[in-house]
Amino acid sequence: MAHQKYDAARAIRQWPSIRFSPKTDRALVWYERTTVPRDLFPIIKDGELPEKYRHGAQHPRYDGYYLVDVSITGGDDNKWNLALIYRLDLQEVGGDDWEELLADADLATSYPYFGTSRHLDWELVVVNPDNYVKGAYGTPHPTIANALLVSETHRREGPTMVVKRQYREVRNMADANSEQKKYSYSVSYECAKEADASDRYPIVTVALEVKISEFDPVSSVVNPTCPIDGTNALTTNANLDFNSQGLVLSSPPVFKPSDTVRGTLTIIYRKLPGYKATHQRFNPHTGLIESWTVQAVPTGTTASGLDSNGNFSEIEEVNCLYGIERSGIARPFVSRDYYTTRWMTWPAVLEEIEFMDWVTKESAVRVYPRYVWKNQPYRGPTKVRVQQNWYAAKQTLVVPTVLQPLGFHYSCPFFTINMPPCLHPAITCVCDTGNNDPFWGQNYGSARTYEATAQLVWPDSYVFSWEQEPYPGGGYIVTKLTAYKPY
Repeated sequence: MAHQKYDAARAIRQWPSIRFSPKTDRALVWYERTTVPRDLFPIIKDGELPEKYRHGAQHPRYDGYYLVDVSITGGDDNKWNLALIYRLDLQEVGGDDWEELLADADLATSYPYFGTSRHLDWELVVVNPDNYVKGAYGTPHPTIANALLVSETHRREGPTMVVKRQYREVRNMADANSEQKKYSYSVSYECAKEADASDRYPIVTVALEVKISEFDPVSSVVNPTCPIDGTNALTTNANLDFNSQGLVLSSPPVFKPSDTVRGTLTIIYRKLPGYKATHQRFNPHTGLIESWTVQAVPTGTTASGLDSNGNFSEIEEVNCLYGIERSGIARPFVSRDYYTTRWMTWPAVLEEIEFMDWVTKESAVRVYPRYVWKNQPYRGPTKVRVQQNWYAAKQTLVVPTVLQPLGFHYSCPFFTINMPPCLHPAITCVCDTGNNDPFWGQNYGSARTYEATAQLVWPDSYVFSWEQEPYPGGGYIVTKLTAYKPY
């Protein structure tokens, strides 16, 4: 039993109280021997020993050291030989004591870059875990002011607790711009259309990790040109000198918090205004393939808008350095002409009115009108020509032709005319009576003239509709519809 305790004591003594990566053993375990009389303590138990030999007892001479284990290393008939192991409670270490405690730690090799900033993992052993107070996120490392606590985990190991803390180097914006930029960037490439493999445009993404508490999106200075100049902490590579290639901001910087302590500011640089791409699209109106371009242009470039030929240019400002210009053909077509069939109504056409008279046996005359039609009314399929033209500006349209039929009514003692709506010439109806009528007295002023319709016959063709509507892509489409007489 004593041998097992001795082995356990040796294992505890060999634990590093603070662990770096690579591990660095610290002399934080105090080991000493003592004796106790056998007549007072025939059996060694933690609860029966004097308080100064019980777990958690403070060392009588060294502040911050607490007893973590007691083991029997031998003795004789009169006494027990005890090995006492004390461990420094790191909760009680602070101020300049940390610098002295960690003076020999090789932080340069144990403080590597990890992602967008330098990263430090380390462990410490807490003797009184029940009284442990978790570190507040954002607390600086004891000896590295810019390394802030971002996470902490715990695990129990016997009577002690191992605390694993992660620190990251989180700086203000100015320091991040000057120091982190050389480590925290990535590069991708894009090619202009029809360019060979050597004609590539780099896209550099810089991700700076900064303190949330000190980040101000208004006053924080972001480099307008790419700060990556091909140098870093280890070597120089002229092929990575993007600062001399004219890369500029291609979009507003984006800030994304990672936790309550830090956030990542992402900045993207592109080669401008050399970027230009030509695209092709199918025009469903004409069945043709049309080209349009997208290119970066300096801020202040004026868009041409829409011209009379249907070409357009528009610019979307991205930031204070450049905008994206889109140009191409806005019109759907110049003109198009085709035939179709529509259901239409054609009015009747009057050729003449024939007055038929009958003489009675009393020698009286009775008159009956008869309508003679050149064309009967028609309603049915009609050949129609459709002509469409695109214009940049709104057009003044011609008034279309209307086949407007007119009817009239005339009544007198000798006949009645009820003319249905039709196309007809000017017609004058008169029925004056003189002194010789056996029944009616003399009457004058019965003449009535009915005006001719605008069209007297069906035209071979006529424009019955002019339509104009805005085109979604800009300009106007004017549609002219011409009907052809059915027979």
